[in-house]
Amino acid sequence: MDRALEISSKLINCKHRHMVFTIPKELRPYFLHKYKLLDLLFKAVEDTIHFYFYNRAKSKKFKPGIVLVLHTFGRDLKWNPHIHCLVTEGASSNVNNCPKNDIWVNMTYFNYESFRKSFRKALLDIMQSTLNSILSDADFKKFKDLVNYLYKQFEYGFYVRAKPFKGNVDGAVKYLLRYFNRPPMAQSRILYYDGTYVVFYYQRHEDNMYVIEKVHVYELIARLIIHIPEKNFKMLRYAGFYSSHKCVHWDKLIKKVSDIAIKTRRQLANWRNRIELFFKYDPLKCPFCNNSTMVLSNIFIAKPPP
Repeated sequence: MDRALEISSKLINCKHRHMVFTIPKELRPYFLHKYKLLDLLFKAVEDTIHFYFYNRAKSKKFKPGIVLVLHTFGRDLKWNPHIHCLVTEGASSNVNNCPKNDIWVNMTYFNYESFRKSFRKALLDIMQSTLNSILSDADFKKFKDLVNYLYKQFEYGFYVRAKPFKGNVDGAVKYLLRYFNRPPMAQSRILYYDGTYVVFYYQRHEDNMYVIEKVHVYELIARLIIHIPEKNFKMLRYAGFYSSHKCVHWDKLIKKVSDIAIKTRRQLANWRNRIELFFKYDPLKCPFCNNSTMVLSNIFIAKPPP
């Protein structure tokens, strides 16, 4: 709830599009062995979205608001890094970088083909530029061959999903946080453990079929721990006019923020209000005293025994 309110308080009160950017399985190992390269995945998604909005009217310099979340696992627990993001269904034009010139334009049409091809080029270009100084000559040559293969294999670009989201800003944030907060696997998915092998199930994304797997406990642990992010690595990021270092120029626009996030953030941070919200009763109302409100009278701290 803290994170949802924190994000909601930064978003303007307009429709947001939930987008998912995925990469081919051939590229996944590069991000697994060099975790810092996941920054490139964020950068490629940002560049793709900015390029799309910029091309809608180059002279207007349209800029959307973007919230990005990294998700590293699929339903089968395997390494599958992809980006979930919320994008404003509209953009602000700021030609002279002055708040007085802000013009908001709604943009509800998102061209899937354009996003997919742009994302493919943006990611492969930035990976080539970065890996050139990291990989050996032989490994980099293999990567360049892989790039040529991917351009032929994925003629229409890498998969990008951008279906409209039905609901308000707060609903969109909660939907996004479903992917951000949950662990790779819920304990309820474990069907059996005999001390050596673990039996668990998952629902396959392609056809919604339930699949049951039996793996050695060490293999299950290995699948889980690869999704632990490195220390100080930010899994949640902001871009466009939501980026913190650019908010100075967008004060006028940010004032359109959702009212609920501003008014209730402090209230919901109170433990009493949270209990009342989730469990539907006031913990300070005494059921034996005509529902009178209890007050703190004293705090007793017992002395430890000698």
